Amino acid sequence: MSTDDPTIFAVMRRSMVARIATRSCDERPCVTPLYFIYLHGRIWLGTAGWTLAAHNVRANPRVNILFEAEQDASAHRVLQIRGRASVRTEQKIQHSYDLRATQKYFLTSSGSHNTLAHIPQLPFMHKYHAQSAEKNSFCVIEVIPEQANFLNNGMLADSQTGSLF
Repeated sequence: MSTDDPTIFAVMRRSMVARIATRSCDERPCVTPLYFIYLHGRIWLGTAGWTLAAHNVRANPRVNILFEAEQDASAHRVLQIRGRASVRTEQKIQHSYDLRATQKYFLTSSGSHNTLAHIPQLPFMHKYHAQSAEKNSFCVIEVIPEQANFLNNGMLADSQTGSLF
């Protein structure tokens, strides 16, 4: 499936969290849920440079991202995007991500609903942001999509088989 298919954008638009699957340099897998935005054909995920996700992307740029349309309970599909990632630390990119993430996650009704649904996690998020600010280590994982598939009940929707990598 082409990564510019309109159904892919529809799922990403209804998704609030992306789950990025990375591998370490010794091939250990890790899945990390992160906030994301889609901009100019790229997926940007906000994190800190000291996280396992950022460390793994530096070691191995091949990633998979899973999106689920949380705002549409009738859609039982998960979008899987494979691509190449890099860790971006430029101020311009960080500022652009922060602006768009604030709009998506705090200034929209779905973003406000998502924040309210996760109130118990806010102290942990505050601690994470304080540590990242103290270390001046905010970054963006930028993913260039290469392939997209829909998964139904954990299985590829088409005839392809294999693992997440």
